[in-house]
Amino acid sequence: MQFKSYPKLFRTQKITLVGCGQVGYNLIYQFKGHHFTATYHSIQKHNENQQRLNAKHVQFIQIDLKEIASIHRLRAFTRRMIWLAPPVNNDHKDNMLRHLLLRPITYSNLYIGQNKPRIVYVSTTGVYGDLQGNWADEKTPVKPESERAQRRVDVEQSLRNAYTKGFVTSCVIRAPGIYSEKRLPLTRLINKTPALQPEQDAYSNHIHETDLARICFLALFKARPWDIVNAVDENPMKMGDYFDLIAQHYGLAPPPRMAKQELQHHVSPMMWSFMRESRKIQSTRLKQLNIPLRYPTVSAFLSTLKNNKL
Repeated sequence: MQFKSYPKLFRTQKITLVGCGQVGYNLIYQFKGHHFTATYHSIQKHNENQQRLNAKHVQFIQIDLKEIASIHRLRAFTRRMIWLAPPVNNDHKDNMLRHLLLRPITYSNLYIGQNKPRIVYVSTTGVYGDLQGNWADEKTPVKPESERAQRRVDVEQSLRNAYTKGFVTSCVIRAPGIYSEKRLPLTRLINKTPALQPEQDAYSNHIHETDLARICFLALFKARPWDIVNAVDENPMKMGDYFDLIAQHYGLAPPPRMAKQELQHHVSPMMWSFMRESRKIQSTRLKQLNIPLRYPTVSAFLSTLKNNKL
């Protein structure tokens, strides 16, 4: 995507990316005209990504999000922020972003009103819980079942409280399973890890890494204060069908199918938490914001790959 197609407003802001992993680096690559501050935790991973990106318009800072003092350092970089870091495992609470939002973030007497610090927080569609295959949109009440999803809801509530108090404006992006050419379940297929029987299978939702990065960036400018956006593609699929589609493209055998009672003993507890929750997500807000997807379906993405063999 060519950056010059966006208005000047999109080209003059400094943006902080907290937890700059693959989605963050994808965002930086797409929007090279910006000046970014990107946080990292692992020096080795940072050096690898920085060398690959070779981005002169990015300031990198090392932040340990488990330390309150490090989080408070972010207050100097919070004018426009995209928070990509996952919550730290701590029961059903997450204190990282809460420490940043304990009091107003101000820079000058002129920095008020519509110029309040703005945060886009990447959450998860897991906050909707198990809907037994039914549909959800941004107005569907949250009902998190896993501790992981409960931590996300805790962060969302912290953001809403800060917004209500006038400390920040914020937008929540609820993302499903993220995929890209390097984030496909090929190891799972090669290892013949089983999937659920079709009649017991759960619906899953997806978004390509490139589309999620662009949604996060544009939400900084286009979303309303306290918007919630489901960043999902247009084709919910049963999880086994998703695995079958990837297997067919790469010439691999489809995964064996098992009943729930048996499969639970063949996958990790985290994987099982994904497989037992079934929901179909639609994004009314994404369409209202007029943010088209480069890859509206997984099949559309696979059709762009030149090499369909391992």
